[in-house]
Amino acid sequence: MTTLSPIVTVPVDGVLWSFNYEWAVASSAHTLKTEAMAEASLPSVNADVVLLREDNSHPQFALGALEPRDRQRGMAAAIAFAGALAAQTIQSGIGLFRLPNGMVWLVQVVEDQIAPDGDRIFKDFDDAIEAFTKALGTQRDWPRIYAPPERIRSAREQLRRARAQGTTASFLDQVLAREGHETLEQRASPTTLSALLDGRSAPRHKPRTGRAGGIDSYLPSTRLLTLAGGGAAALVLLYVFVLPLVIPAPPPPIPAPVRQAAAPPPPPVINTPVPSIGAPRPSGLLVACFDAMAFVDDHLPSWGWTATTYSCSENSLFARLTRAKDGQLEVAERAYAGTTVKLAFDQPNYDSATLSVPLAVASVRRGAELERTETIRRRLISFGWATGETIVLQPFVAPPARDKADQAAWLQAPFTITTATEPTAWGPILDDYPGLVVTELSTDPSKMTANPTDFSWTIKGFLYAHL
Repeated sequence: MTTLSPIVTVPVDGVLWSFNYEWAVASSAHTLKTEAMAEASLPSVNADVVLLREDNSHPQFALGALEPRDRQRGMAAAIAFAGALAAQTIQSGIGLFRLPNGMVWLVQVVEDQIAPDGDRIFKDFDDAIEAFTKALGTQRDWPRIYAPPERIRSAREQLRRARAQGTTASFLDQVLAREGHETLEQRASPTTLSALLDGRSAPRHKPRTGRAGGIDSYLPSTRLLTLAGGGAAALVLLYVFVLPLVIPAPPPPIPAPVRQAAAPPPPPVINTPVPSIGAPRPSGLLVACFDAMAFVDDHLPSWGWTATTYSCSENSLFARLTRAKDGQLEVAERAYAGTTVKLAFDQPNYDSATLSVPLAVASVRRGAELERTETIRRRLISFGWATGETIVLQPFVAPPARDKADQAAWLQAPFTITTATEPTAWGPILDDYPGLVVTELSTDPSKMTANPTDFSWTIKGFLYAHL
């Protein structure tokens, strides 16, 4: 690896994916990180991003170039594609996909390994088709081939025309025109890209070095090297209707009260739905919150003010700025002028300010699936032990406000995760826990530079499960 391609990040169905890495195979899983960092540090390479695919049988790493101050940390699409093939027990596959931004992605997995040039982005479709055709000819047996539906339809038409004229169709048309059989030429599929990408099997890339002091992050199955640095109030309107004042006539005699039977109480809700239904997926909230924090950090005044609190919920990020001795109100106001940030100074001395930023959370929501309380507790706690992460899970109990007649079978347990690992890396992991809802992400950003070894993130939420 000597010439690195720029990483391209593109949203697909509301999820941000990254493409265009240069891939290599490590000697072993034990030396994966060492080899990756050594290659990335070569003067001729000097990679901005290092991505590890931790697989005992197929340890790989990828390098890439990143534009300055690029905050778009998409999940590695090539790893997700390889995972989709592995889930189908398919060792090799090739795909050509149109991306929503108009570019074309060519991906190749050979014998369960992402090919060195098997993660390429093209701006021109003809150039992509040429590379696709060349790649198809590199080996005889591609168990799975994916191509754009319109190109498959065109190939079928060309094949029919060639047969009618007694000529031979091109190699690519022969490959794409036939489906449902057992030879190379008869395995093209028009499956969409979104049907193949699964965020649970793909890590999110991050810069190789950053202001947080180069802290390594670790999660099983995937590893990303180093940590990149770093509510909305509800308005209630009360309507008061003023009636004209009149002098009423003397009231008539009050008759003796008539005892009436008490009205029956309303029927209780007997099966309250679990709150995780319809809640944002953890990955969507954590990514939106982290990006909002980065947005605030990017505009932070260069002098006079320090960010001391970041905390966000489902809808908004709240940030706290503290004034230094030389801090000026105009400096903070100019820093966020023209942005979506709402800035409010604390009175009476204006020594601090509160920022509020609306979150753009992905629309993907959680379903109704749940696990048993003991099963999900063991999974989450064991994960914390295995990774050295601090995870505190309170006992499962019924919600305090639940009616005694409510027959809902689910329980809830609040959890807190205190971690030095970037929160976006936690998203795909927490997505894999049914019934898990993240309600808050917070940190003290001043520690990023002042004391990186003491810097951490706090993730809070609820875990819902069956009895």
